[in-house]
Amino acid sequence: MSTITPTTSSTRPTGVQGRIAFETDTKNIIVYDGANWRSYINDGIDYGANAYSLEFDGANDYIDLSSNVSISGAFSISMWVYPDDIAGYLILGSTSTDNIFVYANSSGTLQIRGGTGFTTNVVSSTNLTAGSWQHVVITRDAGLNYTFYRNKTSNAVTGATSTDSDIAFDRIGANSTIQFGTFDGKMDDLAFYNKELSASEVASIYDNNLHASGLVAFYRFEEGSGTSLSDEVGSNDGTLTNFPASPWSTNTPY
Repeated sequence: MSTITPTTSSTRPTGVQGRIAFETDTKNIIVYDGANWRSYINDGIDYGANAYSLEFDGANDYIDLSSNVSISGAFSISMWVYPDDIAGYLILGSTSTDNIFVYANSSGTLQIRGGTGFTTNVVSSTNLTAGSWQHVVITRDAGLNYTFYRNKTSNAVTGATSTDSDIAFDRIGANSTIQFGTFDGKMDDLAFYNKELSASEVASIYDNNLHASGLVAFYRFEEGSGTSLSDEVGSNDGTLTNFPASPWSTNTPY
């Protein structure tokens, strides 16, 4: 009869891809993926330490994804953002003019806008602020009703229902024409889900960095160098475009 190797969080064994161990101090099952140990907890998945974020200059830099992150019906987007200023800019966009995008206006108010005929315009009742990390989650249920969260607190929205059932993002920090401005600040842990996250699942990300099931793309910004951005759960990697030589930052939200 085989057993899982016991260890502790401070004395983990040598990492071999596929190796599994049990931490007796944290009660977590850990698996080595070939580069990092991953912790599997009842309340979600811990993807490990956070050493880097990515700095956007607000001028013309953005990330091109290799293909669309496309979801129909219910979805959620989770991200950490640190705006350097509030001047109106894209956070997520697309090279297609008919797709929905995530926008913060000149007051920092978060909005979901766009769609066919520009019919979607869902506006949060809370604003981002400059100079600090904030956790933002946008969810949509099967009825296409939106909820916005800032630092795990849900916010009232106007225009809460969309007529556009499909979403597709293929740019981070801009859209196809650099219209509406490019993101100015740091970003970390951008995650896309194929379901509506519950309030408790949102709180688990904010409080403990535990991600629920349903991830379809996850960008941790842990590269620390180079011009590539890896999708942790799939193969939809990104390419840094127009960034300066060293855009990686050690200023992280946790």
